[in-house]
Amino acid sequence: IIKLYYLNILNAKRLAKTDTTMCPSPNHLLGFYKKSETRSRRLYSYERREPSFNLYGAAKVVISDLAQCTFNLTNCNESLGSVDLQITSSIELSLTHKGFLTIGSEAGGLAVWNRRWCLLDGSVLKYWNYPQDSDFSEPVNTIDLSYCVISSISRANRELCARPRTLVIETGRPSNSDATPYTITRHYLSADSVEEMETWERLLNYVLSSLRNWNCMNFQLNCKSEMF
Repeated sequence: IIKLYYLNILNAKRLAKTDTTMCPSPNHLLGFYKKSETRSRRLYSYERREPSFNLYGAAKVVISDLAQCTFNLTNCNESLGSVDLQITSSIELSLTHKGFLTIGSEAGGLAVWNRRWCLLDGSVLKYWNYPQDSDFSEPVNTIDLSYCVISSISRANRELCARPRTLVIETGRPSNSDATPYTITRHYLSADSVEEMETWERLLNYVLSSLRNWNCMNFQLNCKSEMF
């Protein structure tokens, strides 16, 4: 819930001093010092004070509203108009999963396959040549799921890939071409068994849905661009 408060500020004219005496009397000076002493004691008082701010209205924000910029304000079921906000959200996923996958990448219209040791670390799939490489070297490559441009990760169509037990991921990146703003890269993930494929599919889609729910995707769905 987002709450909006207001503060009443007195007019400066009302705070102006009306006493213009150049040489104040002793009684006037004594009264000034007494007020100053009282004010000092009040400033150092530990008594609880009532806030000077008053509630103007509130807006309820749920996870499906994170992409919005305008929210309706209400106060005691009374509509008070709207407020424009820019909300930035983030998510930290502690999910990890590892295992061997055969990674296929397209080059010149043909898929080149290499067996890799893969680690799903949060929203990024990293892979190395061997398991021990993950302890001391940088990954051969990574697939950031926040750049995924398909609604869900599923088994590859036989027309795209004849290899069994294969998942397909499509990610986007800025294009150097003037004809299209994005370039789509297709990644193939082939598992050793149906059970392993289904486990990877479930976990990858969980990460993907979490990123979308929290408005943490870097590319829009199904953007039409050239395929790489």
